[in-house]
Amino acid sequence: YVAKGFVLFNAGNYGASLESLTHARSINRYLEEDPEFLYRYALDYYMLGDWRKALFYLEVLDRKDIYGKYKDHTNYYLSLIYLQSKNYADAKRRIELLRESGGIIYDLLYSQLWLFQDFLERYKDYFYNYKKGLTDIGWVYLNKVYSLPALLGLYYYSIKEKKVEDKDLLSKGNIVALEEIKVENIKVDLKPLFLSVREAYNSIDPYSKSGSFLLELYQVNKDSYKTLFGMEKLARFVVYEGRLDFKSIVEEVNEPLRSFLLGQVMLIEGEEKGLKLIKDSLRGLEGEDKQEAMVILYLYDKDVKGLEQMLNLLEKSKRLNEYLSLVYLELGDYYYKNKDHRKAKEYYKNYLEREEEDSSLSR
Repeated sequence: YVAKGFVLFNAGNYGASLESLTHARSINRYLEEDPEFLYRYALDYYMLGDWRKALFYLEVLDRKDIYGKYKDHTNYYLSLIYLQSKNYADAKRRIELLRESGGIIYDLLYSQLWLFQDFLERYKDYFYNYKKGLTDIGWVYLNKVYSLPALLGLYYYSIKEKKVEDKDLLSKGNIVALEEIKVENIKVDLKPLFLSVREAYNSIDPYSKSGSFLLELYQVNKDSYKTLFGMEKLARFVVYEGRLDFKSIVEEVNEPLRSFLLGQVMLIEGEEKGLKLIKDSLRGLEGEDKQEAMVILYLYDKDVKGLEQMLNLLEKSKRLNEYLSLVYLELGDYYYKNKDHRKAKEYYKNYLEREEEDSSLSR
């Protein structure tokens, strides 16, 4: 059963390996004195997500492995378990032990520490130059999968601080969509790293000036940007800012958003057929996309009733609020031409107040 368990472990079949090794352990309790057995038994539990039992057997392994054959692996996995359970004092102790050995195992652990911002903040004096460390690791393993955790960390910090970290490295280091990295039975789960970077990215509003950072980040490494984030948010910013020099980006998003955004680009360029694209996209749109499409169509059709029905929504929506000036002016013109001077005056007044407010904000 031990031999079978070891073979299954080496094949990555951790569930079957654990079953065989557990059976072997029930027959021979002295196996718990054997580092070779303990190493595989502990890692079976870790790989299957049972951190409590993994922690127990890794700590037993730490005591029984008197020659230190598996000390780096033990310190790596114990560091991660302690970090995830917020036992930061023991995590730091294990990281310091692993640092003494150095090498790829330490580099891979160090490259994941940005996931644990509370930990880095607590020991900021020890990790005072953490971002530089990520950069160094990124260069050492450039264009190897081992650079991915460090590169993802640099993207995370770039997004959080709205400032690209080491453009030269990020332009050369390509992001590959992998779920995990394995080396010497060291497993790096990349899923939480990708998730954390994308969550930071999702906090950026493409309908604001801060969205300009998206374009800056895209230009550093277009392929990595697409792999990490897709093109939807960037396409929205391109249309919002009227950046016609980047209109090809709009072509890369899926329908119906593609027609909706491309229609707006055409209208900016003075092509009336953009209206047809927006109309065609309307049925598939939802939420504020659909509402914005309706406002655009109402404005071009001079649909007064439709515009008045949208007023309350426009006043409450941060994104659609920017259409208010155009809507007030359109309604003012309509009522002026139809000699309803009271309503015309009301809408013109709203228009002027809105313009004055926008002007003061832009100063």
